[in-house]
Amino acid sequence: MGLVKDSVDIEFNKLAHLQCLESQRIVIEWLGSKRAFHHSLKRHISLAHRFTQFISRDSPYETLKTAGLRLISNDTLQEQISILYDENYDLYDEHEKYYTSLIINLILHTNGDLFDVSNPVVYIAKN
Repeated sequence: MGLVKDSVDIEFNKLAHLQCLESQRIVIEWLGSKRAFHHSLKRHISLAHRFTQFISRDSPYETLKTAGLRLISNDTLQEQISILYDENYDLYDEHEKYYTSLIINLILHTNGDLFDVSNPVVYIAKN
């Protein structure tokens, strides 16, 4: 059950990142043009800074570890599950924390007056 929920979260994050990339493309295109600011850009500017957080559901894995991984008779599957939870997810979590802090620092230090400090991905248009 944990892996199924993880895959749903990953798919949600993937779609959010694709939306972010599209908004970044729109903002970059606007920055390169001579068009005036339009209120529809507010949404794209805030989405261009969007980030997600992957939340792994590892309690089924922890229960399995307590009961004994040997309950899984397939040695290859047993090893892959262990590597996923004990190595890959930990590494991903480290990268995600680093990336999140980079985004927040970028927003607050480059144009913090344009964003809501309590929620740095919310763009405030100053007109």
